[in-house]
Amino acid sequence: MNIEELFELRKYYYSFLQRMFLEEPPRVMAEDLASGDFLIPDEEENPWLDSDMVRGFGLIEDYMESHDDPDLIKKDLDREFTRIFLGPVKKEVIPYESFYVDGELRSDSLLEVKKFLRKIQYGKTEDFSKTEDHIAFEFDVMRHLCDRALDGDEDAIVYQREFLEDHIFVWVPDMCGDLVESDESSFYEAVGLITNGFLSFERDNFVGITGD
Repeated sequence: MNIEELFELRKYYYSFLQRMFLEEPPRVMAEDLASGDFLIPDEEENPWLDSDMVRGFGLIEDYMESHDDPDLIKKDLDREFTRIFLGPVKKEVIPYESFYVDGELRSDSLLEVKKFLRKIQYGKTEDFSKTEDHIAFEFDVMRHLCDRALDGDEDAIVYQREFLEDHIFVWVPDMCGDLVESDESSFYEAVGLITNGFLSFERDNFVGITGD
């Protein structure tokens, strides 16, 4: 693929993963899973797919084959999202950089993320209630920088490498490992595998070609 296709692909996956971690899956996703319309990339047509991504999408395909009621799917995924990320007794995965890097929320890592955001002149919207070091927002930052690169902003390429190496690569793989181990329904295990596999792709196909 050429460089523009690479950035479009990366933008798509950052948007997809941002949505997976932001909140419970929307009704339309449950309907796509029930009908079999959820997009599963073909391994032969997409030889760039990392082995973890192949495994993850395979789990989602298995999930679709055994679930065909959108109401039950929505209920199941809402319950799993709440159990893993929200509690109510104890969260199984805490998807914040400061937790994984510093061992506590709202600490030095969050300040470093905010410092980076000031440099690139980007920030969260009022309706985003979580702090800026939440995985969904960090993926949104990468989506935004992909957009800027596609518009010809060469600095955005440098910023992406910096954010990946100083932030996302530092903690998200560990979080993905916890997510894979925590899930009982297989859907969020799949999300963890896809995320980890995509970051391996990033190391090889973005950082690799833009490195010094």
